[in-house]
Amino acid sequence: MKSLTNHKIGGLVVLSFLALAMVPVAQAKNTLRCTVVDEAGNLLEKQELRVTLTQTGKEWKRKTNKKGEVQFKGLNDGTYQIEGHELQDYFAKPSDPVELSGNVTHPCNLTFVSLDYMNGLLQSGLQAVREKNYEIAVDKGKEAVVLSPDTAQGYYVVSIGYAAQGMRTEAEEAVTKAAEIDPENFQKLVTTILVTAIGVQANQAESNGDFDAAIGKYEEILQISPNDANAYYNIALAHGRKKDYQQALEFIDKSIAANPADAEVRKMKARLQDLYLKEMDSMLELK
Repeated sequence: MKSLTNHKIGGLVVLSFLALAMVPVAQAKNTLRCTVVDEAGNLLEKQELRVTLTQTGKEWKRKTNKKGEVQFKGLNDGTYQIEGHELQDYFAKPSDPVELSGNVTHPCNLTFVSLDYMNGLLQSGLQAVREKNYEIAVDKGKEAVVLSPDTAQGYYVVSIGYAAQGMRTEAEEAVTKAAEIDPENFQKLVTTILVTAIGVQANQAESNGDFDAAIGKYEEILQISPNDANAYYNIALAHGRKKDYQQALEFIDKSIAANPADAEVRKMKARLQDLYLKEMDSMLELK
């Protein structure tokens, strides 16, 4: 009898344990409450947001109401990213990671930038370049990058503004980023930006009367862009200003070989030849 009693009690303990194991564990449910505006602060309705749980990749999608608001309820604890989805007339960068835990309601504010505003910003930057307001061009490009970091055009405008000031390192960083984002359209422009920046540095050296430094810069261009007719031409001019006409004629011939159709270069050759002959006559003249 004793063993039967013990067996019965043991059975009750086991059943009680199983009953406890079957009780569901409470899990926190959180809410994201987002407001979407454009660059001017206007509320945007009917814009679709996508929320992604980064740990699993699970997604939720909702559209904003007339007040530009949208809520994502019942979210488990975790890290989430919020972004615009299938936007037609706007740019929007993804949010920073959002940590949710403990049955919270978390506010989020997103700014969608209209295509018209972005295009206007980029055009303003290019116009500033044409007007030689290079610092303004850089500022406009940087503003575009902040609003839409995945847009190559913003980085490209920045690179033009820097290159026009002879700021090679900054120009190279910006145009390289543009090429990484959109290699098809911007990879071919990397060399152009570098040549422009170095060319400005060479011009600055010539303005200071440092023709050797200018020649060194043009030689850098030839390393980046071999057989560059303009680089050869500019080296020829720098030698000419040093009155080293023989060297000048050697490089003007290289420029002609690289671009035989350039009539201006041929005229410069004739002028350099004349200066060279006059110098030779002067050297041979009896004193």
